[in-house]
Formats: sequence, C-alpha cells, structure tokens
Amino acid sequence: MQEIAYLSSPDNVIAGTHREYGHATLKPQMINSHVDRLFQGLEGSMQVWMSHGDKLAKLPDGFHTVATSDNSEYAAIAHGTKPIYGLQFHPEVTHTTNGTKLLENFALGICGSKQNWTMSAFMSQEIERIRKLVGDKGQVLGAVSGGVDSTVAAKLMVHISNTF
Repeated sequence: MQEIAYLSSPDNVIAGTHREYGHATLKPQMINSHVDRLFQGLEGSMQVWMSHGDKLAKLPDGFHTVATSDNSEYAAIAHGTKPIYGLQFHPEVTHTTNGTKLLENFALGICGSKQNWTMSAFMSQEIERIRKLVGDKGQVLGAVSGGVDSTVAAKLMVHISNTF
C-alpha cells in the first residue's frame, strides 16, 4: 500500500506517530451500502496483524478507503476503477482472522484466478519446461539455502536427473 501511495506522491507516506506491531481491529467500510469485494462474506470488524511504522498521510489519486483501524484511516485501500488494492496489515499470517478468506476473495473474486492447480500438474509442467531449457546434455548447478524455493528447485532437479 505504501509503495502505491509513494509512487503517486512521496508526500503520501509519512512516519506514523505510533508504530503498530501486533493485533489490531480492522473495520471494513461500507461503500454505497455494501462492503468492498475484498471483504465479501466477512461480517463486521476483524482482528488483523500489523507490522509497520510508516503510514499514509493521504490517499493516492483514484483510491478510496475500504477499511480502517484505530491507528489508521487507511488500513486498506482500493482503486475506484482498477482492481488495485493496498493493505496496511498482513492477511497471510495466522494472526489475521479470515486472512485466507481475504486472499481467496482477492485471487478468485477480484483477479479471476481459477482453482485448477495441483502439485502433480505443477511438477509435470516444470519438469518438462526444465528439460527443454537444459536439454539432454546440459548441466545445472544448484544450491539450497534451506528455504522453500531453493528446496523445491533442488527436488525438481534431482527428479529430472534421475529420469535421464
């Protein structure tokens, strides 16, 4: 959210007088007597996880407020005509109640994503893509940091090399 606001005008983002780290009560705003699509299926206030020191001083052009908190009149914003949203809180963490529903509303309802993804299909697609990229004689050097991304990449490479 802060990046969106900053790109509109650097003066839109300021240091907050109160840093927020931890739970906060989020209050979705009614717009034309209905809640924004992001909050569809969610009733009233909800607990969210905040972790920030900066906040918006004013909305970027074309945006409106879709949720507030006690510390911020801009806890969630949305563009008036484009599917662009900004959040001051973390919907992805377990400390945010209904965070999964918020992400679902965004991915499926707003972005139009489909729920047709499976891990087995991903593995097959990626193995085929990597085979085409590397070729029969190509060599790949991989390193694993212990994180999810590098571990998945290493697993794919081992699987591919075992199939030649």
